[in-house]
Amino acid sequence: MEKQSCKNCKNMLQLMKHPQNIKIGNGNITEHMGFVCTVNIDGSNIGKGYFFENSNGLCELFQQK
Repeated sequence: MEKQSCKNCKNMLQLMKHPQNIKIGNGNITEHMGFVCTVNIDGSNIGKGYFFENSNGLCELFQQK
């Protein structure tokens, strides 16, 4: 089993850039921009994500990939 961290959590996704973005996230769709946590905290955040610049964190809702 790999070390417990956000980068090994099944709720973490890579966030990629898009050429139609004007300010934040403008670039090629192959360029990495950051990470998004999609964990369901209490049912109130369904369809929402939390942006991170790096994947080194860990919260109490960690779920191994």
